[in-house]
Amino acid sequence: MRTCPICRGPAKNILAKEFNVSCGDYFEGHRLYEDNIGSFCLHACGLCDFAWYPEFEAWSDSDFLARIYNGDYRLCDPPFEYERPASLANWLNSFLGFRTLLDFGGGQGTLAHMLRSNGKLANVYDPYYGNTTRPHGMYDIVTAFEVMEHVPDQDWLIGSLLASCSDTGVLIISTLLRTEIGNQDWWYASPRNGHCCFHSAKSLKMLMDKHHLYFHSLSDELHIVARSVRSLDLYRGLEAPRISGKPKFKFARPWSEMEPI
Repeated sequence: MRTCPICRGPAKNILAKEFNVSCGDYFEGHRLYEDNIGSFCLHACGLCDFAWYPEFEAWSDSDFLARIYNGDYRLCDPPFEYERPASLANWLNSFLGFRTLLDFGGGQGTLAHMLRSNGKLANVYDPYYGNTTRPHGMYDIVTAFEVMEHVPDQDWLIGSLLASCSDTGVLIISTLLRTEIGNQDWWYASPRNGHCCFHSAKSLKMLMDKHHLYFHSLSDELHIVARSVRSLDLYRGLEAPRISGKPKFKFARPWSEMEPI
């Protein structure tokens, strides 16, 4: 039996999923990556409901680059290149003002470029795409849109985000919370996207408590994090944009036949 990396509770294997199943399959209605190269085992904690694929824990940066973030990555997440950054840029522009922003895990920097073209003070850092050199300085807002589910070491991620966030600043994190507790398939838990970690509301709170942080969820996928309640309160009233779409298909037979939902 494995131990949960968030709360140290007991965890068990709840699902074996082919590595090449992607989130995009659930929107297109067919397998985008047809080759069966083996399965990964999804484990879930019995105490905090955090779920993860332990296989990713042993991967190096070069493994992620070769097997996930390669030339075929755009197939599994088309909104990554333009649609999602454009939507988020519109939302951020509505309240960013003169605050400085670092988009952590921002790919080729599309979001930061859109913000700068509108006169905002924005930068980007991504260990795997585009600007792989971490910018110096501290920022008022550090964003991590659809990043948390990609990182096997959640404690490292929070520390890395905070390292660029000013004492009075906030983190804006998007990751879809796990509400479907059990051993059923969930479209978001697809290894080919590099999705390896899935929080419940309970596990996310435990992680933030561990780092002495306050957080408030604007929705089931968008979360504001701060070192103080005062900083957090400035953002509580924001209206959350929708980041993830709703899948149109499900697997009728794992992991080959699909049918409309």
